[in-house]
Parts: sequence; structure tokens; C-alpha cells
Amino acid sequence: LEQVLYSLRHKSLVLIDTAGLNAQDPRLHHQVRSISELGSRAKTLLVLPSTSQLQVIKSSYHCYKTDNMIACILTKLDETASLGEAVSLVIEKALPVAYSTHGQGVPEDINVANSKRLVGDAIEMARELEADEQTMADEMLLLRRASSPSSSYGRAAI
Repeated sequence: LEQVLYSLRHKSLVLIDTAGLNAQDPRLHHQVRSISELGSRAKTLLVLPSTSQLQVIKSSYHCYKTDNMIACILTKLDETASLGEAVSLVIEKALPVAYSTHGQGVPEDINVANSKRLVGDAIEMARELEADEQTMADEMLLLRRASSPSSSYGRAAI
């Protein structure tokens, strides 16, 4: 790892992905330990998929936490219905958000985190969720009316 990092010393940012290993895999623990041992020469950014449940996000935090973790990257903002779980962990752990992603392209879909944009995204998602809930409520009301005893539609013949 040190040799690879040395060869990339002219780059302003080098992202190292440890994905693909189960949290119980000893190789993952070795990778995390190796990154921690780099001390101030490496800064860890935790990747938090905004589509994950809170317990999964918390588990990732504890599994990938290093002594040199300085911030996180909120990913999959284009795929999620809510930022609540990810933001909850960010607040609980006082973990700054350095970057966010809207799409799967690297590096074109990685953006420097912008608090106004994140808040705007969260508000828009909440509005969309509220609209979706109202639509579902309206559809359920129509179904109930259609299956009520006063309606011949939906009544089973005995």
C-alpha cells in the first residue's frame, strides 16, 4: 500500500476502496489496520450508502472506523427516498460529510459535499415521500369503496 501511495504522490486525492469483503473476513480487518497504521499519511473517508438502513450504516461505521477517519462520503443520493438514516449517523458521530455521489460514475458523479444541496435534497425527498403516501392513501380509499357492501364491484358470489 505504501508503495502504491508513493507512486501516486503527485495526485491531490487518492481513493482506496475496500469493498467486496465481508465484515467478518480477516483480510478486511488487516486492510483497516494497515490504513490506520499509515497514521497522518492517510486520511480515511467512510463511504455511507444513503440507501442503507440505520443498523447497516452503524455496522459499517464500526467495521471500517480507523484512527485517521476524518469524514464520510454519502453515496447513492440519486437512488434513495430519504437521507434520514445516513444523516442520523453523521450527526451522532460528528462525522463531517466531505463528498456526495449522484450516480455510479467515478469520478464524474462525485461532488464536494454542499450543505445547502444536501438539505435541499432531503427536503425534496420528504416532499416526494409525502406525495407518494397521499397517492397510496387515495388508492386505498378507492379500493375500500369499491369493495364495500354497497358496491357490486368486488363482491364475491356465494
